[in-house]
Amino acid sequence: MYYCASKWDRFRPIAALAALIAGSLLGPASAISAQSNIVSSLEQLYSLTPSELAEGRSAELALTVLCYDADWHLLFVGGQERTGFLSPDGLGDLKPGDTVRFSGHTAAINNGFPLTNLSVAVVHHGSLPSAKRIEMPDLIATVGRWVELEARVRLAETSRGRLALSVGRAGQTCTVYVMGPLPSLDCKNYVGALIRIRGINDSVAQDGKLTKASLMVPNVTQLSVVQPSTLHLSEVPVLSIDALLNRELGPWTNAPVHINGAVNASVPGELLVLKDPTGLIRARVLQATEVAAGDRLDLWGYLEAAAEQPILADAYFEADHSGGGTVKAPAPGPELTNGTAKIVSTVAELRTMSRDRIASGVPVRIRGALLYSDPEWHLAFVHDGRAAVYAEVTQPEVCAGQFVELTGRATLAGFGLSVLPARFQVLGVTNLPAPLPADLSEVADGSLDAQWVEMRGVVRRAIAEWGHLHLSVMTRQGNFNVIVPGFAFDRPPDGLLDSRVAVRGVCGSDVNARNQVSGITLYSPSLQQVQTLQPAPKAPFAAPATPIAAVATFDPGRVSGGRVKVAGVVTLNVPGRGLYLQDESGGIHVHTPLNLATDVRPGDRVEVLGFPALGEFSPLLEEPIINNVRVGLPPAPVATTAEKILLRGTNEAMLVRLEAKLLQPVARSAQPKLIFQEGSVIFTAQLVRGRLPENVSHWRPGSVVRLTGLCTIQGAEDHSPQSFRILIPDPSGLALLQAPPVWTLREFLVLGGILGFVGLTTLSWIFALRRRVRAGTADLRASQATLQRQLEHTHTLSELGRRLNAAATPKDAALIIVEVADRLIGWDCCVFDLYSAETDLMTHVLNMDIVEGRRTECQPRFIQLPVSALARRAIVQGPQLILRESKDLGSAEGICFGDTARRSASILYVPICDGAVVIGVLSIQSYAFRAYDEGDLVTLAALADHCSGTLVRIRAHQQLVELSRQTGMTEVATGVLHNVGNVLNSVNVSVTLLLERIKDSNGARLVKITDLLREHSSDLGNFVSEDPKGRKIPAYLEQLAAVVTNSEGRSRAELEALAKNVDHIKEIVAMQQSYARVAGVVESVPAAEFVEDALRLNAGTLSRHQVEVCRDYAPDLPSLCIDKHKVLQILTNLIRNAKYACDESGRLDKKLTVSIVNGSDLVRISVADNGVGIAPEHLTRIFSHGFSTRKDGHGFGLHSGALAAKELGGTLTAHSDGPGAGATFTLELPLSHTN
Repeated sequence: MYYCASKWDRFRPIAALAALIAGSLLGPASAISAQSNIVSSLEQLYSLTPSELAEGRSAELALTVLCYDADWHLLFVGGQERTGFLSPDGLGDLKPGDTVRFSGHTAAINNGFPLTNLSVAVVHHGSLPSAKRIEMPDLIATVGRWVELEARVRLAETSRGRLALSVGRAGQTCTVYVMGPLPSLDCKNYVGALIRIRGINDSVAQDGKLTKASLMVPNVTQLSVVQPSTLHLSEVPVLSIDALLNRELGPWTNAPVHINGAVNASVPGELLVLKDPTGLIRARVLQATEVAAGDRLDLWGYLEAAAEQPILADAYFEADHSGGGTVKAPAPGPELTNGTAKIVSTVAELRTMSRDRIASGVPVRIRGALLYSDPEWHLAFVHDGRAAVYAEVTQPEVCAGQFVELTGRATLAGFGLSVLPARFQVLGVTNLPAPLPADLSEVADGSLDAQWVEMRGVVRRAIAEWGHLHLSVMTRQGNFNVIVPGFAFDRPPDGLLDSRVAVRGVCGSDVNARNQVSGITLYSPSLQQVQTLQPAPKAPFAAPATPIAAVATFDPGRVSGGRVKVAGVVTLNVPGRGLYLQDESGGIHVHTPLNLATDVRPGDRVEVLGFPALGEFSPLLEEPIINNVRVGLPPAPVATTAEKILLRGTNEAMLVRLEAKLLQPVARSAQPKLIFQEGSVIFTAQLVRGRLPENVSHWRPGSVVRLTGLCTIQGAEDHSPQSFRILIPDPSGLALLQAPPVWTLREFLVLGGILGFVGLTTLSWIFALRRRVRAGTADLRASQATLQRQLEHTHTLSELGRRLNAAATPKDAALIIVEVADRLIGWDCCVFDLYSAETDLMTHVLNMDIVEGRRTECQPRFIQLPVSALARRAIVQGPQLILRESKDLGSAEGICFGDTARRSASILYVPICDGAVVIGVLSIQSYAFRAYDEGDLVTLAALADHCSGTLVRIRAHQQLVELSRQTGMTEVATGVLHNVGNVLNSVNVSVTLLLERIKDSNGARLVKITDLLREHSSDLGNFVSEDPKGRKIPAYLEQLAAVVTNSEGRSRAELEALAKNVDHIKEIVAMQQSYARVAGVVESVPAAEFVEDALRLNAGTLSRHQVEVCRDYAPDLPSLCIDKHKVLQILTNLIRNAKYACDESGRLDKKLTVSIVNGSDLVRISVADNGVGIAPEHLTRIFSHGFSTRKDGHGFGLHSGALAAKELGGTLTAHSDGPGAGATFTLELPLSHTN
């Protein structure tokens, strides 16, 4: 909290000033009401001049609390358009969103809220107002306003007790401080996320430019994540500083980079300098975390190629915990008094135990002198008279010099033994033991860890911070640190620096991440334990200056480890790295903290007091004090060569000038490393300030360059010069003397070698290409042949469908299929049979075999045969590929046709299926071994699939033809029977009349007369003349003769009529017999005769349905040489369809018109009716198979008629004006046709 308050104390005047500036920028507010001088709004308040404010006007303002944080002493009030800042001290507990009434009087207060005598009353609790939506570039125009923006998080940290973010967008960054409690999630999860922020624009603008961009956010609820982050800082790979600075600039600079190194210098909350074995880099940080020089850190940041030096912006750091971890205290064991474990009472006994035993937690109760106690840092050491042990202390009453009893559990923590947790009981006061004299070499191995020792040396650094005094003491063997607790002063005691002292304290071993000793710290209980042996010089700058070349050389009159004074001219000053000084004897590197020597410029003559330390090749000065004497010019550079630098080694830290050739192209990076060669020596150069000019990046290797800069030498193991580097102070230190020729001898040789190599490679490639071309040509030809075969197969299959559509019988289809199979696959014999599942018999269609060297169709003895074994396999199991060996041919099944003595060696058998029903089998066979393969089987199966549809169509066609024939026969039979029936009625009447006449004849009476005459034969004359009955016989016979004669005439007439009727019946039957001749016979028939015959065949039905027939025949009609049967079939169908159409129309005036027109080479016969007509959408389908407009129609008559017309070389067309308009069918026939 200390940091938060002190940080905001610095920001508070700036924020208040920003608010005032914002008020003035927003323009004058509306004038104060003339009726009242009470100030009621921020607009009025900020529009008053200083003199008006000094009048002490009354003010009552109802304002909304926008941001409140008592710990940071800040309060922002206002609304979207105007805000004000004031201290919340004494105003009570406020919450963001509260509406508060402020009452007071105006006052001219510099950099503060211009109201005094404030009284505050909360009106009501509410919510925050809506914010003005802005983008990052709008920050300069909205200073002091309540705003909302979206940006991507670059940095998130909490070192000040509040969440601090650095966000960026559109090339601009802004710092965001979030008041209130910290969020529950890890703040690093924000990094990389796109967030929406609502807060007060606390930015500072000066001269129309934004000098500081920042937002104050009330709490974390005003942050909302728009797009979560996919970035994990722990997964960003570590880069060396050298690799980072020499990496070519690009979009990667918008993402964080990760480096690992040791702290070189730091200013908390502002700047950090990190170094690794490859270089040094600055980082701009927000974290206020204290770090010491030498601490190892992991650091993430965004590389910016700044004007002076590259820097990592928006950096975040953590302590490097790789290779080790925090040692946790063991779980508390049983109470020391329960007797379950042995209690150790001496440190010596603990030291004899194994590490595993101690790590498990050993109960201890040790009495001894308290050597050191620091409750604030939880650090104490207890000495039992022979040895000491570290213990954690939290009791404030415990202090050094007391005799205490320590209880707790011993474990391993840090480097040695520790008692965690520990409880101290003060038993009294005692004297500290006598220290063990020791030097750095004796304590470096850790053997004196936690022992009370005395060490001597020269104080080289003294710092007072965090209530402790920190000393760094230099000895001949190196330096050690000293910590004195309870130091209440802000600065170290005067005269301590550079004095020779004897320090008594507890020896502590500083360890690295692997628990290895990396340094020594003496924990001295008080400043009384630091004894001055030789005071520091009172006027150190009064002493004569030591030549730079004499620093760190043997001098009996100089105190070892003490400060030395050097004087010279500054040749280079690099912030974070130090400055370089040069006198007549040589040059030296002075390591300076970040905040020291910032105003020193090259050419300044200075005096420096510092402690010598070992550098990479030559000594350097640390902990310097700089006295700027006067301003001057840098010394002239020494002209030299690379070989002289490495040969003599005397140019270390001095300005030099040399010429060298550039070896590699210049990288476009933040701090590119230039590589040069002079003679046999290769060295590097680097610009330490600014950026390389654009023309330098275009220098080509081989360019001769003059370099002017500071020489730094790197030594070998024997400290001899091994390599060096030139630090270029500014771009003027690089000058191009000679550009390389376009073509050098080396390049010519390289080019010749390349051309030779290319030539040989080309020849080899040509030879190889020729071989590949030959092989490729062969492959291409093979591919072309394969493609040709595939094209032929494709063409054959495409033609197959057209040809199969023309097949009228199964044999036609079989001939087409086996022909295509021969072209695609080849065969010696073939089988094509139809199969009936109902009878389980095969019906012969086509068998072919090679007989006497020729393919011959072989007719079987029987049309229907049982299913063979091979055919059965194909029907049940599907397509069969049978490849026989020569040894199997003797017992193999042969074909039952052709040359039955031969056996097929290669057989393909496939079923012909209509869906899942087998309707036939197809087989091709070869007498050659292995003539077929699986591909041939697939091809034959495809042919069978093509054929199946055709067979189904042919079967349906045959069934429809038979149905049509039967239907036609029924219609004809009906007409014939009707005509014959009419005649038979007359025959029946005649026969009845004849029977009746025969029944009514006088034959019986004549028999009686005959009998009477036979009785009187002896006296016939007397009987006739005398007998009364006899006398009547002649008259009776005369009358009977007349009756018989009359009856005979009428009977003869009836018999003649009966004969005529019988002849009529004979004519009807003869005519029908003449129509029933075999079709396909071509004969010459007059055109009108066709029509009349068709009309006669349908005369009965037309008469019964009362259809009027009209004839319109052209004169001189020719005869047609054509198949009469097919023509009659077509015309009969048309006349019947006309009759049906007239019946369905419901008309009383049913009319059928038949016309014949003579064309040039054809005859046109039209059949028209006044029936129901044909819809337009049906005209295009009227001749399609299966299409009919009648409910009981089968859709075959017109289809078969159109096919018959086509077979006769003619056409059949239809025309109708629509439903109810009748229809006309026209048959065009050629005068002659060759079938």
